[in-house]
Order: sequence, then C-alpha cells, then structure tokens
Amino acid sequence: NCLVIAFDFAKLKYINDNPNTWINVTDSLYSLLKEAESLRINTEGKYSIFSGKLNELWGDIFATYGVYGNDSSNVTLFDPEYDSNKKELIDLTVNKINKETTNLEFKDETKEVKFNVLEEDKEYVKLDLGLLETSFYIDTLKKLLLEEKLNSGYISSNDGMIATLGINKNNNMIINIIFI
Repeated sequence: NCLVIAFDFAKLKYINDNPNTWINVTDSLYSLLKEAESLRINTEGKYSIFSGKLNELWGDIFATYGVYGNDSSNVTLFDPEYDSNKKELIDLTVNKINKETTNLEFKDETKEVKFNVLEEDKEYVKLDLGLLETSFYIDTLKKLLLEEKLNSGYISSNDGMIATLGINKNNNMIINIIFI
C-alpha cells in the first residue's frame, strides 16, 4: 500500500511531463487532483495547483535571502522589487498560471486526467499540490494504518500537520513524516 503513495506522485510527475494528454490515475490521486482543481476555481486562483514553477522561483529568492541573512544592505540581491528581471519573470509566471487555458479536465468514468497548458506556457506552469500533498500523505497513511488495526497514536509532519489514529494509554504509536 505504501507503494501506491509513491506511484501517485510518480504519476503526478508523469502528468507534468506529458501535458495535454489523457492519463489514467489511481482513485486517490484522481480525487486529490479534483479537489485541488476545485480549490483553484473556488478561490479564483488564490490557491493554484499550477504554481509549482512560481514556488520554485520564490524558493530561490528565499534561499538567496538565507545566504545573506537579514542584512538590509543586501536586499537588492534577493528582493524582486529591486531586480526588474526577477520581478518580470514572477509576473509573467503568475499570468501564465492564471490563464483560462491552463486547467485540468477529468473523465470520471475512466479516472483519467488531462493537464491542459499552451505550448508557450509549459516552462512557466507546473502541477504542485503544496500543502495538499502533505495532507494526502498523512490521510493515506492513516487509512492504511487503520486498515491494519494500528489505531493508537498520531502521525505528524515537519510542516505541522497532525492526524490522530486514536488513543490507548498503554500503546501509542508516533509517526513523523519529514519532507525534504
């Protein structure tokens, strides 16, 4: 069952690498992608499953910030407000993510997903589940453990998410998931 989790995220990479193609996925990944697309639509893009490249850009900015610390004299090295090229790339990426042509389509009867993105937008758009990914891992692991009658303890992640399995004063299991 743990292989199913790894398979789902290998399949997510496959979807990223093969846009505009119908791809069959597991029930769990299908549900997760539908939930993520629904969140994108209902929040008018404030949460977007397509923000993977944007997250990478910001990650690079914060990594640069980490190297130079809080020294405000170095702010021009990492702040897009002082680097017009970086700001332009971020703005362009946001615009590509929010295009109506960037979306997911679903075939309920066959559990197929299609990641629609224009050819010229591919380098700016990447599927990324964000915190939904952590929730998915924890929920899936919880279901697997409960199916195996391991029903006492909790699961936690390094980003602060927790799921309880149940409480038994004599025998609690603790599982920590660390994402790197």
